[in-house]
Amino acid sequence: MNTVALASLLVTVGAGEWDRFDRPVEIQLPRSGPVRVVEVDARGRLLDAGVPSQLNPDGTLEFLMSGTTRAGAERRFQVLFEAPATIAPLVKLEEVAEYQGQASFRIETPAATYYYHKAGAGFASLIDPDGNDWISYRPTGGSDGRYRGIPNLIHPENDFHPGGLNSESRAEAGPLKVTIHSRTRDGAWAGRWDIYPHFARFTVLAAPRPYWFLYEGTPGGQLDLDRDWWASSDGAVQPITESWAGKLPAPQWVVFGDRAQPRVLFLVQHEADEAPDQFWQMEGNMTVFGFGRQYRCCEKYLTAVPARFTVGFAETADLERAVKFIESAVRPLIIRIEP
Repeated sequence: MNTVALASLLVTVGAGEWDRFDRPVEIQLPRSGPVRVVEVDARGRLLDAGVPSQLNPDGTLEFLMSGTTRAGAERRFQVLFEAPATIAPLVKLEEVAEYQGQASFRIETPAATYYYHKAGAGFASLIDPDGNDWISYRPTGGSDGRYRGIPNLIHPENDFHPGGLNSESRAEAGPLKVTIHSRTRDGAWAGRWDIYPHFARFTVLAAPRPYWFLYEGTPGGQLDLDRDWWASSDGAVQPITESWAGKLPAPQWVVFGDRAQPRVLFLVQHEADEAPDQFWQMEGNMTVFGFGRQYRCCEKYLTAVPARFTVGFAETADLERAVKFIESAVRPLIIRIEP
């Protein structure tokens, strides 16, 4: 094997108490300039000369800890201040002139294809590798179309909601992630999506009043009252016909599945709070789940800014294993940086 001799930084990443699956790692660099990331073993011998990485405009470096890293394990990466290796992008961005009634961004990843309405500032579709749309927004109807979306943040204006018309969005693409910046035209509300190969993370950046974060969609491609189910961080596993209102314990998450599908959708609220949460199915057409929502209409309880939420597929129908994907995505890593 070759030995890497000219590294500027050694970054040791510990999995902590949780298994990790294709987990992005973020660090702040002490200097500017092009960088290349390689993985080495404990003796400094080269393991991977082309670790997928991305240097962001704010000076943060992100790279992918690929594959499975077991709980308690550590991996070592060297950051070389030199021209980066040529690596095929893991996420791809395309502008679409019209999708379900609006100009959109299409983001393709190994785990999902996302369609994001630019003026609506919300996801109209989240399509799994088998072609099933777990949102299924349509510009007509109600629960069978235009009510659907993620994150459906602002009500009654329906901003940060597919089909909305009051926001502006721009996107940046790198080899490791696509970032979408959205803001209402009056500048009062703002948020950012970071879409990685295996999940998407939303950060609320400005919110002048209480809000909620919703999943209104179609597990497995179509709400099926006989097959669909949902589970939550309080340990309950319930049929999709079972309504619920209460307070989810931290870490706050929900999982939606279809017994005919080999995967589940998970949604996580990162910051612990005392806000109520709620779920019901609407008219046999869609889910209505809300972090920070209570009762059937309009009460909103989330106030934190910034606040983070993660959405993604776990490629398993087993809930216990799905929870491991959630923990992998949201639990903090243990990172040491040495010259």
